[in-house]
Amino acid sequence: MRAEGVTPLPSRGRDELQSPPKKPAFRPPPDGRTAAPEDGIRVDMEHAENAPERHRRADQSPRVLKGLRRGHWPVEAEIDLHGLTRDEALAALRAFLDDCLARGLRCVRVIHGKGHTSPDGRAILKPMTRQWLSRRPEILAFCPALPRDGGDGALLALLGKLKSG
Repeated sequence: MRAEGVTPLPSRGRDELQSPPKKPAFRPPPDGRTAAPEDGIRVDMEHAENAPERHRRADQSPRVLKGLRRGHWPVEAEIDLHGLTRDEALAALRAFLDDCLARGLRCVRVIHGKGHTSPDGRAILKPMTRQWLSRRPEILAFCPALPRDGGDGALLALLGKLKSG
């Protein structure tokens, strides 16, 4: 791009601006383990459409859910379930949450999509994810993500501490 008679300006010691590194999305382990161990929580797809849009565990203050919606806790990890079947998505979500709990993470984003490309236009992963999370004891609260973070196609979940014993 050098043209004749043109000289570049001196840098004056300024650094080039760089984008912050993007947090890697969770990927299931490549060792062939596609399904996480059963947790005894069944997902009833017939009633999954009635799954709550937001949820907080009964022993949690309403302020916990309000703080989650307002971004009080930074998102520390995320998983994108797009393109997975229902069973693959559930196995990946189990493995992801178990990994996050073991690492002591508090706030995660689960991208499940809005269901626009689902058969018959009915969302499958969205209600399944919400129903399953609402039954998992380690989930203190969850709510839809802010519009800039996926809105109704994603949710934020606040994790409790992993109980030992």
